[in-house]
Amino acid sequence: MNWNVKKEQSGINKNYSLIKILRREGKINKNFLSALDNVTIEEIIAIKLELSARAAGGYLYSFPIFDSIEHMVRDGVYKFALSCTKSKKEAARCIGLTPREFRHRIKKYNIQNELLEESKKST
Repeated sequence: MNWNVKKEQSGINKNYSLIKILRREGKINKNFLSALDNVTIEEIIAIKLELSARAAGGYLYSFPIFDSIEHMVRDGVYKFALSCTKSKKEAARCIGLTPREFRHRIKKYNIQNELLEESKKST
């Protein structure tokens, strides 16, 4: 038996890749990804907040940034786990949750519907 044979990716996540989706939408390109590779996640967050403040006239007054951070980070982690794995079970293991906890949380935070819609667009 040849152990080097790659298994064909199957399951709900097989067509999901956030990078592919953003490339297809024209939001990112190879150069952007290369530049992004050289900054930390903290710098990325600070840059995004600075850009948002500029778009809002220089300030983000009355925008609940601290109340929103947990949601933004959670959403990013789930999207990462789903985009780098073949199934929800693998995605759960990737971020240290049981499959049951993972299913409950993606349902609670409405992440599953977004995944289904975006993976259908990729086919």
